[in-house]
Amino acid sequence: MKCFCCDGRFENKEMVHLDTKNYCRPCAIGLFGDLAKKAPPIPDETNLKRFESHTKVFFALISGFWFFIFLYDLVTGVSAKIRTKYSSGKGKNESR
Repeated sequence: MKCFCCDGRFENKEMVHLDTKNYCRPCAIGLFGDLAKKAPPIPDETNLKRFESHTKVFFALISGFWFFIFLYDLVTGVSAKIRTKYSSGKGKNESR
């Protein structure tokens, strides 16, 4: 990860998350003092968390895909009914 203050690259265990930004431990102590000393380090991302986030994205994409298929089917069905109801071709009215 990258420190917001010094732009140095550090491992997660050497970083501190304060005020919505990531700081390395020396920069955080210099800027925030005792607050930075008490802050826990950023935990490493596990494979299970990564798998969980990828699974959520996969299901969101699949459900979105099926939603658009449902909408397409709904629109084509409604438009077919409208076309048959208001069509000017040979129908019941012209058979007299």
